[in-house]
Amino acid sequence: METEHRPHEDANILPLELWSETFVYAEPGDVLSLGKTCHALHAVVSNKSIWIKLLHIVCQKHDLSEPSYPVLEMSVPQLQRAAMGPHLFKRLILNRSKAVRQIEEAQELIPKTIVPLDNALTVPEGQNRGMREEHYRQLVPGGRFMIQATKGLWSSDRSSFVVGLWDLGMPGVKPLASPVFVANTQFQELTKFTVSSLVADPAGQSLRVAVLLINSGGAGRVLKVFQITLSTFQSQFTELGTIQISDGENGGVNVVADKDPILRGDLLLVRVCQAFVFWNFVSARYTVVSADLGQDNRYYYPSEKSLFTGDMLLVVSTAEDRVGVHVWNTPGRESFKRLGKSPIEVTEATCTPSDTFLPFPYNSHTQMQIHGEQTGLPFHFDILSSSRPKATARALRITPNMKNAVTTTGTRYIVDYNSSTDSQQGDGPLAIKRGVSFSIVSYARCYHNSFFAPSLSNSSLALGVMSTSIPDAQTGHYAYFLTPGQDVARTAGGEGSSTVPSSAISVTRLPEAQPNPGEGGKWSVCPSSGRFLEVFGRNDAAVLHDYLW
Repeated sequence: METEHRPHEDANILPLELWSETFVYAEPGDVLSLGKTCHALHAVVSNKSIWIKLLHIVCQKHDLSEPSYPVLEMSVPQLQRAAMGPHLFKRLILNRSKAVRQIEEAQELIPKTIVPLDNALTVPEGQNRGMREEHYRQLVPGGRFMIQATKGLWSSDRSSFVVGLWDLGMPGVKPLASPVFVANTQFQELTKFTVSSLVADPAGQSLRVAVLLINSGGAGRVLKVFQITLSTFQSQFTELGTIQISDGENGGVNVVADKDPILRGDLLLVRVCQAFVFWNFVSARYTVVSADLGQDNRYYYPSEKSLFTGDMLLVVSTAEDRVGVHVWNTPGRESFKRLGKSPIEVTEATCTPSDTFLPFPYNSHTQMQIHGEQTGLPFHFDILSSSRPKATARALRITPNMKNAVTTTGTRYIVDYNSSTDSQQGDGPLAIKRGVSFSIVSYARCYHNSFFAPSLSNSSLALGVMSTSIPDAQTGHYAYFLTPGQDVARTAGGEGSSTVPSSAISVTRLPEAQPNPGEGGKWSVCPSSGRFLEVFGRNDAAVLHDYLW
C-alpha cells in the first residue's frame, strides 16, 4: 500500500479519523471539492484509507460487486475515479443530452474504447470441446467481470451449457484488449433448452448468478443459481440449487415480457404464466403467488412490469379492469414448501388477491415505460401515448412518406409510502402520485414504440428509453431526461383533465446493439464504470464499449 498523506497537525482542525467518519455522509465529488479549498484539506482528502472507505460506501449504495475493485493495488487517483464512476457516467450522458425539435436530432453517445470480443472468449482447452455456439452475457455490477452462458449442441436432442466468469479489466482504466478467463461450470443433463437470461447479484466477496433456461419446445423451464467464490489463487463455481417449473400440457408462454428472474438475497422471483414463483434456493423451498390481473391465464401483456424489493412484489398492470399497481407482501416462510423431485406445476394455482391495489387512469392505446433498475421505493414509471392515428400507421407500411410528425405525450407516476402531506391516491401503506407530464416529437418518416429498455435493466440511471424505426433504416434507441417545469392543465393517461406539473425533455441517442434473429439488440450496462456489453452473440461475436476510458 502506498504511503498515506497525513496533514500537518497545526493545519488540521480535526483528527484524520473524524474526517473519515464525516466523509461517510458526503458524496465523493463533494469530498474532492473540499480538497481544493486549501493545502491542509487537500492532504486530508489525499489519504488512501478515506477513499477505500468511500468506495466501499459507493459499492453498497449502488449494489456493486466489491471484488471489482482491488483496493490494495489501486492508487489514490484510481480509487477517486472509481468512487466517482456513477457520477461521471451520469454527467457524461447529461452533457450529451439536449432539448431537440425532433428526436432524431439527438446527439449520439460515442464510446472512448471499443473492444471486439470476437474469438476473445476462448475457454481453456479441454473444458469446452466441441461446443459452439450461442452466447448470453451479463455485466456484473461494477463493470470488471462478465458472466457468459454458452449453449453448445452435443446431439440432436441434448444441449450442454457452460457458465463462465471473465475479467474485462479493472474499472477506472482502459479495459483489457482480451478478457481473462477466471472460472466456469458445465452441465449437460438438460434436453432442448436454451439460455434465456442471466442475472448477477453481488454478495459480499462472492457473486451469485441465476441462469434461466427455457425449453425450446415451450414446455417448462429450469432455474439454476450458482455462487462464485473469487480468489487470487483459484475462483470456483458452487451450485446453490436447481428448480424445474412446468407450465402445463399446452406448452409455455410465447409472449414473455419480464422473463428475466429477479435475485434478492436468498430469494429468486420468476414469472411463469399467470404465477410468480418465489424460490429460496438456500433452504430449497418455494411458494407460488398466482396473479389475477384480468388477462388470459397463459399469457400476459408486454406492458406488465414487476418490481421485487425482497419484502414486497409490485406489478404494474394495464389489463382491462385491472389497471393499476398490484402489491403483494412477500409470503412468510411458513407458506414455503420443500422442493420435491417433480417439477413445480403453476397452471392450477389458486389466484391470490393483492394486499394493496393502487389504480391510475389509463387508456388502452397508451404504452408504459419503466426506467432504470429500481430495487425499492419510491418506484417510478411513465405512461406514454402517441398521436399517430391508425390510418397513418397502416399507410406507413405502404409508403415511406408521412405528412405529420408523431408526438409522444407522457405522464410520470410515483409509487411510495403513503403520506398525509401528499396528494396521493391510496388508503393503505402505499400510495400512487401523478408526477410531471412531457412530450416529444419524432421525425415525419418514422414511427416509434415505447418499451422497457432491457439494455438498462441493471442500471441505476433514472432515465426512460424510446425506440424509433425509420423505413429502410436501423432502429434507434433514445434515452430521455425530464426537467420539472410549470403546472399546466392537460389530459393525463387518457382520462380526465387535471393540473399536472409539466416537464422539459432532452434526449441522447444510445449505441446500437446488433440484433440476432429472434432476439433483438440488447445491452447490459454498468453505469459505475461506463461500460456497455452486447448481450447476445453467435460464435463469440460481441462488443464491449467503455465510455469513461
